[in-house]
Amino acid sequence: MRLLWAAGLAGVGNVYGYSSFERNLKSALIAAGVQIVESLNEPFDIAVHIITPNKFRPIPGAKNLISTMFETTSLPDSWVKPLKDADIVVVPCRNNRDLFRQYFKGPVEICRLGIDPLAFTYQERSEPKEGPFRFLWVGAPNPRKGYDMLPQVWSAWLRTGRMPNNVQLYMKTTGAGNGEVVNYQMAYVNRNGSYRMAFCDARDLPDHSPTLPSIVIDYRDIPQDELVDLYHSAHAFILPSTGEGWGLTLCEAMATGLPCIWTAWGGPRDFADDTIGFPLKQLSLVPLAMMEPDADGNLVATHKSYGAMSRAQGTYEIDGKPWAKTDGKEIIRRCEQIMADYPRALELGKRASERMHREYKWSDSAARFIEICKEYVG
Repeated sequence: MRLLWAAGLAGVGNVYGYSSFERNLKSALIAAGVQIVESLNEPFDIAVHIITPNKFRPIPGAKNLISTMFETTSLPDSWVKPLKDADIVVVPCRNNRDLFRQYFKGPVEICRLGIDPLAFTYQERSEPKEGPFRFLWVGAPNPRKGYDMLPQVWSAWLRTGRMPNNVQLYMKTTGAGNGEVVNYQMAYVNRNGSYRMAFCDARDLPDHSPTLPSIVIDYRDIPQDELVDLYHSAHAFILPSTGEGWGLTLCEAMATGLPCIWTAWGGPRDFADDTIGFPLKQLSLVPLAMMEPDADGNLVATHKSYGAMSRAQGTYEIDGKPWAKTDGKEIIRRCEQIMADYPRALELGKRASERMHREYKWSDSAARFIEICKEYVG
């Protein structure tokens, strides 16, 4: 089989799923014996576009396959018309299959994303005797991934008085800040004559401050091996996103054996459940407007438009599309549940790792992709 590699999205940030899927699927297809063509001057069977529909440009006279995904319950208007020029649509999950079938009358097939089993290896863990108990978050710096909400949840947990002194939220992101690592540590802050616990920039605190709960935001652009090291250094993983086309960072975290907390909606429902981790189930679907956290870390809509912000960033219009609202108090309960019985949490993490390595490798994705292409080659 010969596939024309027609288009794709590059980068990390908001297109991590697309860029990782394209790079790893391409390698897995080559390993499976597929010939990848990158010139229109060579013969090919299908033109493959791993891209958002608004950037889809079909190859005239060819059979065009577009592999894409989305996170809410309806598609942006700018995506609908370009889809009509595709011959086959490939999505990563059942939720997306049902969504795209509302707009596209041709075949919509599922090809799940995967992990590199040689990179995202299982890591034995134990409760730390010294140093922080690290809850890791990995994602783009936008509201959908929980970037704005999670620090507010951490502050709400701190105010309950139940947060252990060694708890750390480590947030790994790109596309924001200036490439540095910033540490926010708990301190007592004078607010209107009274002292309150709050997270403060550690650079503003006295030297040799006591070890207390912290939030670390890592803005560095790091290679995959260092990202894997970061997964291995953590004790739990948390992804309270409002919607996922698949949830690749969750898969990667699970592959390393991390006990995981995630939003039980969208893509993750295809591969994750409470037999392998700690899903967030207290959800409500709300219109997709700019969401900001309240005092408990719950997302509430504001007058600002998330869609307008997205357009300004060059993505797409998504005003009014529903997504899943998580509950900040449930996130705190899940974190406390993991810490209260860490051996059991590790057992679930091991089951998750076994599932990822058994069923969700890039070689599995490639085999399914080949099966789809063979079915529709004329």
